[in-house]
Amino acid sequence: MNSIIKSSLLTLGVGGALLVSAPAAACGGFFCNAGSPVNQAAERIIFAKNKNGTITQVVEVEYEGPSENFAWILPVPGTPDVNVSSTIVLDALQNATNPNYQLNNQFTGECFLATGTAESAIALSDDGAADSASRVAVVDSGSVGPYNYQTISVSDNTEDPAQVALEWLEENDYDIGSTTSAVLAPYLEAGLNLIAFRLQSDKSAGAIRPISLNYESQRASIPIVPTSVAANDDMGIMVWVLGETRAVPTNYFGLELNEAQIDWFNPGPSYNSVVTAAANEAGGHGFVTEMADETSSIQTQLNSLEVTPEDLGRIPRSVEFALQEVASRFNGYDGLADVMNTHVSLRDGVSMEEFLSCTYCYFNPGETFFRDFEGEDSPEAEEISEEDPVFDTDLDDLILAIEEEVAKPVNATVGLFSAHPYFTRLYTTMSADEMDEDPIFEFNADLEAVSNLHIAEQETDCETNAWTITLENGAKIYGENFDWPLVGAAAQTRFNSRIVSFGTQGAPEVVEDFSAEISAELSASGVADPMPNDGAKPLADNDDDDDDDDDDDDDSKNGCSYLAGPAQSHWLISLLSLLGLALLTRARRRSH
Repeated sequence: MNSIIKSSLLTLGVGGALLVSAPAAACGGFFCNAGSPVNQAAERIIFAKNKNGTITQVVEVEYEGPSENFAWILPVPGTPDVNVSSTIVLDALQNATNPNYQLNNQFTGECFLATGTAESAIALSDDGAADSASRVAVVDSGSVGPYNYQTISVSDNTEDPAQVALEWLEENDYDIGSTTSAVLAPYLEAGLNLIAFRLQSDKSAGAIRPISLNYESQRASIPIVPTSVAANDDMGIMVWVLGETRAVPTNYFGLELNEAQIDWFNPGPSYNSVVTAAANEAGGHGFVTEMADETSSIQTQLNSLEVTPEDLGRIPRSVEFALQEVASRFNGYDGLADVMNTHVSLRDGVSMEEFLSCTYCYFNPGETFFRDFEGEDSPEAEEISEEDPVFDTDLDDLILAIEEEVAKPVNATVGLFSAHPYFTRLYTTMSADEMDEDPIFEFNADLEAVSNLHIAEQETDCETNAWTITLENGAKIYGENFDWPLVGAAAQTRFNSRIVSFGTQGAPEVVEDFSAEISAELSASGVADPMPNDGAKPLADNDDDDDDDDDDDDDSKNGCSYLAGPAQSHWLISLLSLLGLALLTRARRRSH
């Protein structure tokens, strides 16, 4: 019996900072105190090139450390409009565009389970105060979200504008750590200003959220050089560029990965290390184009985050049920805790974190299956008192604050994708010593879309558990069980199949083509055949593997199926399935 079995998709944040095993200890901006454990671990950025000649930039800020040490300083053109965004949008965007490595598995041999194709998809994160003050002008200042900010310019006739700017920042209590004037000098000499953020005095480091800037500029660029002050080794940099067509890095290389390096059974952990090695192969100056497509392809996932007037209008007018609805509806949205702390008073001994974690518990303290917020097994209060301060909540003010501080930042970021027809996602990793040139992104209308879905065809013999995987470029890999064979002596030495250089028109220029070298290594590995039509001979032992590829009526294709995936549990399930098959086979033979 032949049938098709499709497994559910398993999403594992491939290609981003979420794959880093160490705790995220990051200042997330471009400067922070390098003497504290607040190094930058990863960065996610959106650039949108608007029709009015401006760039909208959304940048994630991650920070761990004392809130009073937080300082986030960014070179900017002119005087940007400043707003906040929401992490929930960046998370949804990353999930919607993560690389997916999918095995289409065809089974052959004597088995007793349904036969056919099993798909597994793994988606793959000082002195001179008066002098410096006279040469630094505060051209803009304000508050947004949990931040206070100031935008400063340095006088053109200043001999050392970078040193003057550093002195001013220190005098105004910005913690600049070990930042040197050499880091700032190129930006100030180019006529840029500096925007400096600090947390408001009543805000903790946990209140930090992404920042949105809108400024006049013709191209998107990451000021990566200042990031080197507090960057982790192999820091992930994930960028989405929105515009009319596909975006390319014009002063960094394009990296086309050697997909034989990726463990197709466990692509999540292996992908990030392959990108790091590929970037190192290009001198630390390269980006992988992970996806390029029309924004409509991901609009549904993003639109689900928007908050409409109808959503706010459905909030009940009872304090108890309104607060339960708010806690449920806006769970995970940046700014909610701040809004609630401002507009909702709680009885003594209950924190807002506890309240939001179980709003029902607060209003029903006598429920025996709840522990109260102080950790007692049997709360004294059977019912909430009518005098409880929570009932003083002004729902109109609360809903208005949610609209302004929680909903609008989400809607504005989602709206960037509605306003631009095309997006490109690029990814790389960099260490501090590689951050010596700011990446620039421009557009090339001549380039095709790039899918984030990578498919390989796997044929597995259920009796021996041996398999053949054919990659998209035609290379064939041979192995057994769930062990990726191209390791140890058979390991590949190249991580890029090609390194290219992009312009704003036409096809990319090939800088390095490692295809022949990769094919030769595959031939010599003993566990693979090279890409076809490259002059290398396939392995003699495997000449017959493709004889029946086109025979759709082959009756031997009946048997088992399994989900090829990265987790140990999947391997164990498959092993138990094979053991069950063996027992069934023995029982059947004995019955005859």
